[in-house]
Formats: sequence, C-alpha cells, structure tokens
Amino acid sequence: PGSFTGIRVGVAAALGIKKSQNHIKLIGISTLDALAHESSLDYLKESQKILVLLRSYGEEFYAQEFKNNQDSPSEIVILSKQELKINEKNFSLVISNEEVENCKMVSLDARSIMDIAINKYGSTASNASIEPLYVKKPNIHGHN
Repeated sequence: PGSFTGIRVGVAAALGIKKSQNHIKLIGISTLDALAHESSLDYLKESQKILVLLRSYGEEFYAQEFKNNQDSPSEIVILSKQELKINEKNFSLVISNEEVENCKMVSLDARSIMDIAINKYGSTASNASIEPLYVKKPNIHGHN
C-alpha cells in the first residue's frame, strides 16, 4: 500500500531497469510485510500475533495480521481509527511506520528491504514480472 501514483512510478521504474538489464530479478515486497519483518522477526517466534499498520488517508489505516509460524499473513484490510482501538487489544504487538497511539514505531531503509528480499527469497526469486498491489481504488478529488 502507498500512494497510487507512487506505486505506479516505482513499479514502472523497476520494470524499466529490468528490461535494460535482463539478468536482474525483481521481487515485490509490500510495505506492511517489510515493516513486520523488520520489527518483529524475533518477536514473532514468541508472540501469538501482531498487527502492522500503514496510514492510508485521514483517520484510516491499511492493516495486516501476521502470526508466528505462518508464512502467509492475512489479507490487507482498511481500519478506521475507531476500529483500530477496538482491535488492537487482540494483538501482542501493533507496529506502524509513524507515530500511532499504542504502536511500536519502525522505520525502513533500502538496506532493510534488500535484507528482507535475501532472507525471504534468496536465490529462489523467479524472473516473473511484478505488479502493483492496490488495496482500494485511487482517491481522485476526494472520491473513492
């Protein structure tokens, strides 16, 4: 999840670089997956489950649940601030990339993303194309 245009530009740039350098393999990593991996790899071994948040627009958050010993996280959902307050008590840890009440704040950099790609996929990355992951339709002029 992220800005509609930002995702499109990032994917287009990656595909353009790959086209000029065919030996490069592309790996798509969602921001939510990266935040979960960066902040909680050790914690997930002990914890039941964590909730990872990324602010959408206004008082909404993209949210995804990660459980220990499971490779597949839940589907990405959109939670209002009120829904977040109700749901946060069901998780051992709630993390975000910005300050959110009752959340552990985590930041990412390019090195972190590279480490995640290597740890998660290693040499098993396919040479398939990547596509943007759109959780909701673009917000054009305030309309969804």
